[in-house]
Amino acid sequence: MIKKLTLIIILCTLLSGCSNTGATIPSTEETQPTTLSTETTQISTTVEVTTTSGSEISSTLNGVSYKLGEANTQYEASVIKISGTITNPSPEVDSFGGVFEIDGREYQLTYTSGGSNLLSYASKGGYTRTYGQVFMNEDFSEVVIMVIEDGWSSNEGPMLTYPANTKDEALAVANRLMVDFLADMEMEKLR
Repeated sequence: MIKKLTLIIILCTLLSGCSNTGATIPSTEETQPTTLSTETTQISTTVEVTTTSGSEISSTLNGVSYKLGEANTQYEASVIKISGTITNPSPEVDSFGGVFEIDGREYQLTYTSGGSNLLSYASKGGYTRTYGQVFMNEDFSEVVIMVIEDGWSSNEGPMLTYPANTKDEALAVANRLMVDFLADMEMEKLR
């Protein structure tokens, strides 16, 4: 709704003022929804995302935990619960502030699309520690986390990917979401 008002104000400024053109700015009642609804969307057989009132998100995604490298073939089931608020400070940027609960452990995340997005937590000594770097798609239905807490390499680094049922499915999602990062770091496709 704010985007509409901003556009009208910019257009009026370009036309040398609204007062001389007869343009009006819609009232808040015309631009605000009168009811809020909860909408549930089935993403796949293992993922369900629920959004409430357009800016709050609460979702649970099933995926896998695994290590990179062709020799590392094992993977384990993992669940992430995402809860927080999505805002759009500009048309090109989405921001998220909230909590990622991964297999029962909570991490704080402030996420801005196109930025460096790190999951953090408070250690027992009161220090902020970094758990991992986050990559997500626009609707938060796909999430990849490079677990950098104890070091990471493209040869054997630990990863979490949602949704996925196998390491192969996880790698397909990770390579797609991390394509710009991998190119910037001059890294080959993850294996």
